[in-house]
Amino acid sequence: MTAARPRWGTAARLSTILGVILVAVLGLSTFGLVEAFTSQVRAANTRTLTDDLRAFAARAAARPTGESLTSFTRSFLRTRALGDDEVLVVALAGKTTFGSSASATLLQSPTIRTWSQHPIPASRRLTIKAGSVTWQLVAVPLRSPSGDELGTVAAGVTLTQVDRDVGRVAALAAGEAGIAVLAGVLACWLVLRRLLRRIHRVTATAAELGSGALDRRLREIGPSDEGV
Repeated sequence: MTAARPRWGTAARLSTILGVILVAVLGLSTFGLVEAFTSQVRAANTRTLTDDLRAFAARAAARPTGESLTSFTRSFLRTRALGDDEVLVVALAGKTTFGSSASATLLQSPTIRTWSQHPIPASRRLTIKAGSVTWQLVAVPLRSPSGDELGTVAAGVTLTQVDRDVGRVAALAAGEAGIAVLAGVLACWLVLRRLLRRIHRVTATAAELGSGALDRRLREIGPSDEGV
């Protein structure tokens, strides 16, 4: 009785298990990579926005004695050079809210509009969706040298470009992970298929020897020592 030939699907099943493991491991790695990239970009944005806020505070403190904060704010927003997709918003307590160019939509945000009536008590970082645009903001309270609340000043940057960059990184990482999974599964399947064929031949030969078919072994060994 000959041994049953292992099904071709054995190699496929084992390769599939390997593929699932690779997908899980590489998926977690890709997720971690994208999260790390996003955190780095947001941290870089925060540093840039903080620099803008410090520049406003320094210039406001050094303004001429006769210049009002309202007049200074308007002049600063007109002359301050900001980076791409960056805005500066100043909400003066009890007055109106001013913003640099491209900040019109952001100024309509309920969060921003409340700052002129209720200045924030401490610095904060927040994300606001205004219209179809998502903004990353760093806001700080604006106080006089005596500690009186003068308003809130915030620097912001749109996350549109960040989202695009994150999408590209995620697509690239996912593509590389997919190629790695396919290559790993294919290599595993080829190796297992060849190995299982050899195991089948050994098993079949052993079964035939057990049933008394010794001539098979003699034929595999080669010519007899007697030269027959």
